[in-house]
Amino acid sequence: MSSAVDGYRRILFPTDLKSGTELAYVHAFRLALADAGTLHVVHVHEPSLRPDWTHLPSARELCVRWGRLDADQGVEAYSRLGVHVQFSALPSLELEDPIEDTMEREQPDLLVLATDARQGAARLAVPSVAEDIARHGSMPALFVPRDARPFVDAASGSTSLRTIVIPAGTEHQARLALAHAIRLVSSYDAAPTDFVLVHVGTRESLPKVSLPDDTRWSLRVDVRNGNLPEQIVHAAEAHDADCIVMATYGHDSLLDWIRGSRTELVVRSAPCPVLAVPEA
Repeated sequence: MSSAVDGYRRILFPTDLKSGTELAYVHAFRLALADAGTLHVVHVHEPSLRPDWTHLPSARELCVRWGRLDADQGVEAYSRLGVHVQFSALPSLELEDPIEDTMEREQPDLLVLATDARQGAARLAVPSVAEDIARHGSMPALFVPRDARPFVDAASGSTSLRTIVIPAGTEHQARLALAHAIRLVSSYDAAPTDFVLVHVGTRESLPKVSLPDDTRWSLRVDVRNGNLPEQIVHAAEAHDADCIVMATYGHDSLLDWIRGSRTELVVRSAPCPVLAVPEA
């Protein structure tokens, strides 16, 4: 398979500015810093309220914390890093619409979303805004559950993508997810990496995929039986995965709309961040 996949240069991070969102923001900023890209942080707030940005560290603060800048260095040293961060506060009584308008206008390469990973009655009472935003986007979305184990360390900025679980699905889905897993690792400059192809079914029905010729990467297979979302989560736990990368088709049945797509079910229980890649 070809590994010629561009990096994530334009990143959109919608945030509610609540406590616990810093972890997802750190993942977004670290990626923008690695690729000298652009990070757009968007917050939608009620017109009568003033946004409180204090839950998120500034770009300069993170660069100093991670040793990319000395505390006494000025604007010129920061500009040489090449990263651009924009903060936008959008007054509106609607939550998703301004963010969807921003996605449509800017066409980012990647969404980064903090999620509470609610399940059951809690999800029905308070639906996941992150899931709704990702569902309306045509670009990959990196979900960072607040309670999950991160692959970017907030204190040092170091990354760990040693093991990535990839649900196989169809051959097309497996190839698409593997290409984006390589894209993720390459963008974060986090090799070497062990990719684990998880197939729920028989070994005879296992999709055929292969890695580019690169000694930094390895590929192995884990064949399982049972409920697909549950087995993906179990595999991520068993392999101590740093991330799950999976192709997603969205909602294609009434049951999906009620309980969530397979990807959303995985996100709600995942022990690590999940990169969801739209198949269409």
